[in-house]
Amino acid sequence: LYGALFVIFLAGLISSIFIFRSKGWKSKRVVLYITEGTFIAYIVLFGYYFAYFAELYYGNTLIGFGRGGWLLAFAILVAPVFLALFFMNLPFAQTLEIITIAFATFMIIVPLLYGFWSIDTKQELIDWFKVQIPLLSENATYESSGCYEYKGDVNPCVFNSRLIHYVIPGIVICVMTLAIVIVGVFVSRSNRKAFVNKKIIQSFTKQK
Repeated sequence: LYGALFVIFLAGLISSIFIFRSKGWKSKRVVLYITEGTFIAYIVLFGYYFAYFAELYYGNTLIGFGRGGWLLAFAILVAPVFLALFFMNLPFAQTLEIITIAFATFMIIVPLLYGFWSIDTKQELIDWFKVQIPLLSENATYESSGCYEYKGDVNPCVFNSRLIHYVIPGIVICVMTLAIVIVGVFVSRSNRKAFVNKKIIQSFTKQK
């Protein structure tokens, strides 16, 4: 998968450079569609990868990202690639399309198909910790862990699990998505104003 992604991004980069330097290509806007296609290919491939390794991201073991760790996995493994949209100066419509397809794939389609949004109750997480903690070490037990020692209404292991797996990644993803969309709006407006100003200057130049 990573090899295929590398080839796709490399092909997109090489073809973009070729088009920019080629005198035969009058319209350079083709590069924008190549960039969009590259991102969509990335979403499709990683969407398949996300679904294929569903057990790793929402498994019943502490291996990988732990139980309910799919949102954390997305924030760490998948989402950083979209930060490149900050610097690519794409039209807002294409930026919005890429973000919408990514959000629909990783936040709606794959999670609903594989039950990722089925958040465990407090007791279900405690029962899961009782099974998994002894597997980490021969002498480890749930009763000897910090999860059991805390005698309050809030179980620290359950709290930390939800904080790490849902709250923090959710905030990061929402902030990043909003930032990309807002930057896209400002960049689009700036490009439009620059285009209008250019046409006005060209018009005055021709009149002279």
